[in-house]
Amino acid sequence: MATITDSKAYTIASHWHGGQFSALYSLCSSKEYYAQHALWFRFEVYKCIQHEHFSLHSVTRTQKQLRELTSLVNWLKKQEKALGLVVEDKIHPLYGYYYPHLVENGGHEVDALVLPR
Repeated sequence: MATITDSKAYTIASHWHGGQFSALYSLCSSKEYYAQHALWFRFEVYKCIQHEHFSLHSVTRTQKQLRELTSLVNWLKKQEKALGLVVEDKIHPLYGYYYPHLVENGGHEVDALVLPR
């Protein structure tokens, strides 16, 4: 699976981050992948892809936007693999959106992802 460059990942993150205190903002501003934010990086991208679950307004993503976001997810998965993190996608039982679930932390401290029940 071919992935984008680090520079391209930071650029995409800068286009899609959710504000100054978001995980993707941290990624694009520091240009560092921190294992502790692994779940939050991926979940923030998933929220952009699955906008119908999180957006207050109806939004349609173009194929180009979806390809860009998918390429960022693939880059994040590459970073996780390099650090020994095992993250799988799960579907929220009530709301139906995908979210990342940590299976193996590879010896790293990873911030928990707290979702509504």
